[in-house]
Amino acid sequence: MTQLKYTLLTDGSSDKTLLNIIKWLLDDLYPQLSCDGSFADFRHIPNPPQIGDVVQRVINFNVHYAVHLVAENIKDYSPLRELSAFREFEKDLKIAVRNCVSISQNI
Repeated sequence: MTQLKYTLLTDGSSDKTLLNIIKWLLDDLYPQLSCDGSFADFRHIPNPPQIGDVVQRVINFNVHYAVHLVAENIKDYSPLRELSAFREFEKDLKIAVRNCVSISQNI
C-alpha cells in the first residue's frame, strides 16, 4: 500500500484539530492510500510566539477560530461537503495528493 506522509504547518496549536478533518477526507477519497499526518508545533523552537501574541488573538477573537473547537467533537465530517469552502479544500487536497504521490493505480 502506498503511503502519504504530510506535515500540517499552521499558525496555532489549535489547528492540530484540522488533522482529523484532513485524515477523514483522505481516507474517504483514497481508501487504498495509507496516510500519516503530523503537526508542526512551533512552540518548541527558539523564539516561539509570545504570550502577548496570544492575548492579542483573544482580544481580536475571530468566529472562524471557534470552528476548531467544534471540530474536536465531530465524529462525521461528511456534512462539511455542503459548504462551498470545504468543497474547494477537497478539490485542492485532491490536486496536492496527485502531485505528491505516485500510485500505480488510479486514485
